[in-house]
Amino acid sequence: MGTSAEDDVQEAIADLIRRDPEIHGLFNSITQQMGPQVMLAAKIRMRPGISIEARGGEHQCPRAAHQGALPGSGWCFIRPDLED
Repeated sequence: MGTSAEDDVQEAIADLIRRDPEIHGLFNSITQQMGPQVMLAAKIRMRPGISIEARGGEHQCPRAAHQGALPGSGWCFIRPDLED
């Protein structure tokens, strides 16, 4: 199995999540380097008033990752929650 992504990649992921206007906070995240791609699993707090349905369900990633701001992102799993 792969190892955690490099520190700079993990920080870039955290920064993308923090900059998403619909996300109120990042509880925790796990990364795994799988060859040239990175798998991300994160537990987040949504901004009040944003429903899971509006966000696209629990497997939706920050928009910036889909717009090429995070090269090498392969798999992305996001779990919205109210507490850690």
